[in-house]
Amino acid sequence: DLLVSFALRNLTGIKGEGKSGAFLLFTKDRRFILKTATKEERDFLWEFLPYYLQYIKKNKDTLLPRLFGVYSMKHEGIGGVVRFIIMNNIFCSHVYYDPIEKYDLKGSKAGRFVPEHKREFTSTLKDLDIKRKLWIPQSLYPKLLVQLEKDSKFLATHKVMDYSFLVGVHYETETNASQKK
Repeated sequence: DLLVSFALRNLTGIKGEGKSGAFLLFTKDRRFILKTATKEERDFLWEFLPYYLQYIKKNKDTLLPRLFGVYSMKHEGIGGVVRFIIMNNIFCSHVYYDPIEKYDLKGSKAGRFVPEHKREFTSTLKDLDIKRKLWIPQSLYPKLLVQLEKDSKFLATHKVMDYSFLVGVHYETETNASQKK
């Protein structure tokens, strides 16, 4: 599945919106993401992966992304090496349409907004951009809090302190309802 999804004719790329400036490639079927990484990120992940894999196996409901590999590839261009991570795309789901809104939440107020002049329809917004309450089914709320706490403790144990909670808001409109057909 992974190799078929990454066939060259099936890729679309964008420059990431985050501070890292990472480049992202999405498979056409939207199931996987290839994200460029720095040497430091790659080195950390190589050391972290055994612990991560053990955690994922024990915590099937984790909200952490599923990593499928951390790679380095030599080439003859500038820099000589490309480092990248392959992971799942959390917005590829059973829902018939893409999220209307996306938020990258860190639980902070410092610099956590996207200026109006930089916003596009597809922009991922930040903590201070939320202008309304987000609804979570009451039955899921306690599970969500427990899992967020478990995941946060796991990351803190491994000194991972810069992480986000990515939230997609889905609701049906006339436009996206036609995508179900």
